[in-house]
Amino acid sequence: MKKKLFIYVAVFMMCLVAMPKIHALNLNSATSLSGEATITSEDENVNVSVKYSAKELNIEEEDESASKDGRPGGSAWLGIKITKPDDASEDAVYWNLDSNGAKSKIKKFSDYADKGNANELSAWSGVSFSSIYSAKISGSDVISKKWVFDWDNDGTEDQTFTVEIKIEDITLKKDGKNIYPLADLASVRLLNPTSATISNDKSNFVTIKYNDAFTLDWAQADETLERPVDGWWVGIEVTAPTGYDALATFKTRRNNGEYSEPYKFNDEKDEGKDNVLSAWVLINEKYLRENENITFDLAFDWNNDGEYEQTITQIIPTANVTIEKDGEVVDPNVVEEPDNEPEVPNTFDGIALYLGFGIVALIGLASCIVLFKKKTINR
Repeated sequence: MKKKLFIYVAVFMMCLVAMPKIHALNLNSATSLSGEATITSEDENVNVSVKYSAKELNIEEEDESASKDGRPGGSAWLGIKITKPDDASEDAVYWNLDSNGAKSKIKKFSDYADKGNANELSAWSGVSFSSIYSAKISGSDVISKKWVFDWDNDGTEDQTFTVEIKIEDITLKKDGKNIYPLADLASVRLLNPTSATISNDKSNFVTIKYNDAFTLDWAQADETLERPVDGWWVGIEVTAPTGYDALATFKTRRNNGEYSEPYKFNDEKDEGKDNVLSAWVLINEKYLRENENITFDLAFDWNNDGEYEQTITQIIPTANVTIEKDGEVVDPNVVEEPDNEPEVPNTFDGIALYLGFGIVALIGLASCIVLFKKKTINR
C-alpha cells in the first residue's frame, strides 16, 4: 500500500512539473499618457495593445521627469502608464523590443519606476525622422514598440504592452512648424543607370530602388564630377526646392553607417547650375564579390534649422549589377594580386636603369672607403 501511495505521489508531482505554469498574477491594463488611444487586451491582460489614430506630435527637448528612462531630445513621444501587479516580485524585470525586433538590455522594474510611485512605470515610444525612415526602409507602415515583463522573475514572459501608430497618421511639428509630412522638397533625376523605381519624389523620404539588372561601364576618375577614383559609378541628380536657404547642408552615409560631416549644398552643387547636385555612389568589386546590397543615403537640411527634413535613399542590389571595361565584362571575383618579388623589366630601358643604379652604388661605396682612410690618417 505504501509503495502504491509513493508511486501515486511521484506521478502527481511529475504531472505538476509537466503542467504549464498556472498564471496567478493579477495583471493590469495600461492607460495612455498621450491622449486618446484604443486600448485592447487578450487573455486577461496578458497582451495589451495601445493604438493611436491620426495624431499631431511635437518634437520635444529631453525630459527626465517621467521616469528614469527619460525622453531624449529630437523625438516626439507616445506614452503609457504601466502598473505593477500587487503580487509581483520585488525583482520584477522587463525589456523593450523596437519595430525591427532589436531587444534592449533587461531592466529591473524598481530601478526605472516613476519617481514618487514605485508601483508605476511611464513607458515612452519615440517618433522621429529616424524612426519613420527605419520603418519605411523596412517596408513597414507602422511605428511600434513593445514592453515585455517578467513579473515574478522566473525567466518566462508574463505580460506584453505594444504601442503602435500608422505612419500615415503622423504629423510632426517642431517649434510650431510642420516638418512632417512635407511636399515640394528636392526632386530626383536618374543619371546612371537611367532605369529605377523612384518612390515619394519631392517628399520627406525618397527611395530609389534598382530592381532591374543593369550594366555599368568603367570610368576614369573625374574630380569635376565628384568621382575621385577610377571605377564603376551609380549617379543621380538632386534639384533643390525653390527658396532653399543659402546655408543649406547635407550629409551622406553608406549601408547605415555613421553620417558624414555636413557639406554646404552651395559649395558642392554642380558648376554653372544654381540648384543642382550630382551625387555618385562607387560600386567597387568588393561589394560585388560579397554580393552585398548597397544602401546610400543623402540627408538634407534645406532651411538650415538643424533638422534634416529630407532623406534620399538609393537601394542597389549588387546581384543586379554587371560591370564592364573596354566593352568586356569584368568578373569581380578575379582580382590580379601583385607578385611578392618585383619583376625586372625586360626592356632596354629597364636594364639600363638597373645598371645605372649599380654604378651609382659602386661609386658611393668607393667614396665611403676613401673618406674612411682619410679620417684614419688624420687621427
